[in-house]
Amino acid sequence: MCTEYHKPKIDPSNYISFVKEANGALTFYDPKNNEVLLFSADHCFDDVVFLKDQPEYTFHTINGIKNFNDYVEKLAEEWISEVQI
Repeated sequence: MCTEYHKPKIDPSNYISFVKEANGALTFYDPKNNEVLLFSADHCFDDVVFLKDQPEYTFHTINGIKNFNDYVEKLAEEWISEVQI
């Protein structure tokens, strides 16, 4: 798709996938720059944005998530809000 849309290719070979959604979406962590990205060709997430300079429905950033620590903290907040009585 990058070639077709004249976008630079991302080399995900160093990325670590740590979440796989039922729809096939993958969440990656880049240990070099601590960045978290979502790869999803088909999703219904409200809090993601297409990654700049990438074809739509490929890589996304997650609103409010700048790094792996942000991701873990956000996930913890969501779990806490789900289990509180």
